[in-house]
Amino acid sequence: MNAENVIRDSGYDPAVLAGAVGAADAGAELDEMLADELWLECVDILNASGEFDEPFVPEELDKATAGSIRQTCGTWKLMEAMLIAADPELTPDSLREGAESLGTFALPGLSVATMGPGDHSATDAVRLFEYDTEAVAFVPAGQPVVIG
Repeated sequence: MNAENVIRDSGYDPAVLAGAVGAADAGAELDEMLADELWLECVDILNASGEFDEPFVPEELDKATAGSIRQTCGTWKLMEAMLIAADPELTPDSLREGAESLGTFALPGLSVATMGPGDHSATDAVRLFEYDTEAVAFVPAGQPVVIG
């Protein structure tokens, strides 16, 4: 179930949200993913895996599927970066130290990610959203802002 359906099915007139704003994870919008080389590279890797009945065609994906790919690929790439940064003699401490050494970097569909001492979330960027009564959805109202 997506947010648009929740709003439509709530019984409330969507117009009551006119002018509403919110802040949320700054994950990429669909058009941003389609322009993101890291995200497109991951789609190619998924397609080459042979694990899916049909290949993913980026321009034909809906936002939810593209977002699922973003989350999957982001997790893979984050783990890869942590493992590369960790000591070859992998231990829980060396993995943590590797993660904390990453600083600011990009992940598929996430232009700004940060990790450092005591900061293990990678998603320190948020974006402002405004409610669009025509789209019956919250839409981005600016670029991601790093808050961490």
